[in-house]
Amino acid sequence: MLLLASCGTPPELRQRGGLVPTPSPVEHTETPAYPPGFSPRQSVSPSVSASPSPSPTPFPEYTAVDCAGRVKADQVISAVKADTSIRPSKAITGPLCAGTWQWTLLEVPNHDPVQAVTRDNAKLVVAGTEVCTAEVRAHAPSGIKSQAGC
Repeated sequence: MLLLASCGTPPELRQRGGLVPTPSPVEHTETPAYPPGFSPRQSVSPSVSASPSPSPTPFPEYTAVDCAGRVKADQVISAVKADTSIRPSKAITGPLCAGTWQWTLLEVPNHDPVQAVTRDNAKLVVAGTEVCTAEVRAHAPSGIKSQAGC
């Protein structure tokens, strides 16, 4: 015969006598910003003549957008012509920018259109009908990979 008996609340769930103590408020003491013995360097504002020219901020990486004149189609065409035997005549689409990379679809007379992937102001990474190389897959922003069909 099976005996089923309920003995009430298990010991670990029973309320133990007394109130739960409340911690006393702690006074906030100011913690030094630097470890003992460390002295930060004096920050020196650069003079107007010595300040470097600001570099443009990169574009968002998740989507390719118009390069807004920072990189022009003729720069991409020149890079492709300088580094390959491909002779594009004009850009069909782009350049589109994501991060510091660019993607451009180029028209090549009497041939299929060619894609060009460039970076850092039109330095050629790869050009051709299939541009999803290991470098593009590993390092290009997702906006460029999406445009390239990777």
